[in-house]
Amino acid sequence: LCVSSEDERKKSQQNPGRRNQNKSLQAKSVEVKEEESEQAKSERQIKELRSENTD
Repeated sequence: LCVSSEDERKKSQQNPGRRNQNKSLQAKSVEVKEEESEQAKSERQIKELRSENTD
């Protein structure tokens, strides 16, 4: 019982850090999505330029 209570205390102490990590991970994923959208835009522009050239 003593060990389990200590484990619970450790978990409760770790939880706020995990929440912060999740927030930072979400922020990173958003940044990555924005970067991907920028890449997609540039790739689409390149494709359009190529299609214009072939026409």
